[in-house]
Parts: sequence; structure tokens; C-alpha cells
Amino acid sequence: MLGRLAGAASGLVAGQSKSGAPPGRLAGAASGLVADQSKSGAPPGRANTRPPGTVPIAQVADREYCQVSGLIRSVVVGAPGQGHGFEIDLHDGSGSLAAVWLSQREIPELRVGRRVTVEGRATVGRDGRCRVLNPRYRLMPLGKTA
Repeated sequence: MLGRLAGAASGLVAGQSKSGAPPGRLAGAASGLVADQSKSGAPPGRANTRPPGTVPIAQVADREYCQVSGLIRSVVVGAPGQGHGFEIDLHDGSGSLAAVWLSQREIPELRVGRRVTVEGRATVGRDGRCRVLNPRYRLMPLGKTA
């Protein structure tokens, strides 16, 4: 886990800021534990390659069972009482979706920069964001592009 919520702080943001500050700086308005990596450091086109049997995230429709693969760009652990547990933002070059595991506080192997395939029924919320709740997941081997 990236850290623990401390005292009255409502959240903790990990990852480098634009100023290059080290991980672990408190951000008062954050509502959970967040690790963000806008620039994945992956070689160009790596996030766009898909394993067989998966579809581009941009093609996933509401209430459709899907299998998508991509790069984890952020990890969010909800603060207690927020209604969700562990969430990743998965990006494949065509779009992104949120994979959410309810009542989970941590899934250690799901980290920013890791490639993963998730499988489950997609829903599109009122905010237009595509989510898959409690999906099955498979880690892609490190260094493998397809």
C-alpha cells in the first residue's frame, strides 16, 4: 500500500507533482489514496497493443460483457465510508475505463505502470464514465507487449 491516511487529512496523493516533488505529499482536497502516472514511461505504441480476444476500450458499450487490456494509469483507494473500495484507471490508447473492486482496500499486484487484462460487464454511469465492477483480472507478464 502506498501509505496510510493520517489524522485529519482527507487523502494522500502519491506520484510526482509538476514540480518534481517526491511521492507522499498530502493533498487536502483528495478524498482517497491516489497514485497517478500520466506519462507511463512505456515505449510509444505499447499501450495500444492488445492481446487476442480483447477489444479496444473505446468500443465497449453499456451493459456489454467485455475483455479489455491496457496500462494502469492510476490507482485509487477510497476513504472509509465512500462506497467503493479499490479502483484502477485502465488505458489502452483508444480510451480508458475504471475497474472497481467493491469492499477491497488493496490488490498489491495492481500498480501504476502495470499491464493488465480485465473481464466483466461494463456500465456507463451518469457521468459518462465506463466502469467494470468486480472484474476478473490477469496480469500481463512484465516486458510483454501483446
